[in-house]
Amino acid sequence: MITKIIHSLFLSCKKATLFIELNNGNNLNVLQKIRLKTHLKICKYCKSYEEKAQRIDRVLNNELHSVNIKNTNELEEKIKKRILGSE
Repeated sequence: MITKIIHSLFLSCKKATLFIELNNGNNLNVLQKIRLKTHLKICKYCKSYEEKAQRIDRVLNNELHSVNIKNTNELEEKIKKRILGSE
């Protein structure tokens, strides 16, 4: 009984990473967001993953909206540099 309650309240890291990706697209319901926030408060690894995922999303969104895509190789290199923080 207690095991079921714990599993319903706390996410595994595997499920948390899925929720992080879904949350970046605003595809989580209220209960899922609460469960994710709770998990992120106790798991430094998933919190780090969330920060990296948000950075990647931000860079990709900025690049895709600000660039006229003519050369995909050039765009790929520019995005890699931005993600790694070398630009």
